[in-house]
Amino acid sequence: MSVKFVQSLNVDVFDGSFAIDTIPLRFIKCRERFAKHFTSETHGLFFKHPAGKHANIKSFLAKTESILKESVLTEVSTTNLDTVSWIEPSFFWKSCEMRRSLLTVLLRSAIFYDGDYEKALYSQEFLSFTAKAINRFLLGYTEYHGPSLRTEGEIQIRGWRSIFEGKNADEIEAILTKPSRRTIDHAESNSC
Repeated sequence: MSVKFVQSLNVDVFDGSFAIDTIPLRFIKCRERFAKHFTSETHGLFFKHPAGKHANIKSFLAKTESILKESVLTEVSTTNLDTVSWIEPSFFWKSCEMRRSLLTVLLRSAIFYDGDYEKALYSQEFLSFTAKAINRFLLGYTEYHGPSLRTEGEIQIRGWRSIFEGKNADEIEAILTKPSRRTIDHAESNSC
């Protein structure tokens, strides 16, 4: 994959910010605000991080997708800036709004990856507060059967944390199940 070029002066933003490839490029710090722009049709996104963290992010996402036994992987490539990576999420992530919400948290966790997967994973309180759910998800229970995610105005008010924080094991088991059917090439999915 070739280097993606960031054509913007608007990159002096917080680490962990996201942007869709538009002109003008606008980084958004708030995951819930970014969710409105990150849809199943999104080809890719820019992710702002500290300098030198591209390899950490790529390795962390590859490890996550390996744990999930995903065969079609997310592409993580460099840009002309050492503080911004270009992420092309696989169909697995893009096909479900809840998975897109989780992916944005995982990207922030990836910044802290130094070979210790669990330490990086739980570096974000969104995941430490929902440890039972993330553990179940990583065991392959990736099909979501919970309430619809909701936005008010520009902000998603129901995402990964709000759905799973405080849930007991029975509630999580009802919401996250094994996928019922998936094609080999991920060309279709019968549920989220």
